[in-house]
Amino acid sequence: MATDTQKPLGQSLVSVVGTPTVLYTAPASPENRMARIEALNICNTDTVAHAITIRTGVGALTAANSIFDAAPIPANTTWICSPQGYAFLVAAGGTIQAFADVAAKVSVSVYGSEVTG
Repeated sequence: MATDTQKPLGQSLVSVVGTPTVLYTAPASPENRMARIEALNICNTDTVAHAITIRTGVGALTAANSIFDAAPIPANTTWICSPQGYAFLVAAGGTIQAFADVAAKVSVSVYGSEVTG
């Protein structure tokens, strides 16, 4: 029987390009485990716009793994990304990583469920 545990999965100020911040790592076991990302909150606390890149996948992540790729976020703005009827899936051992064009001015919060079974 499948279990579905909803919870905050990760939150952090993100690093700069070239040094992605790992926001969440899906557990590698038990088998048949994955995470369903149901919402992302992205907050730019600076007085100028910044670009955010968020990637998800297993192993070394590239532009092909991007959810957002250098997406511009206006100054002092929070985006709440919660697509109706759609969720991002992260396989067992996979990660969600983020970086911005500046350090410590953009934060990302990840919400979802860990699913087993």
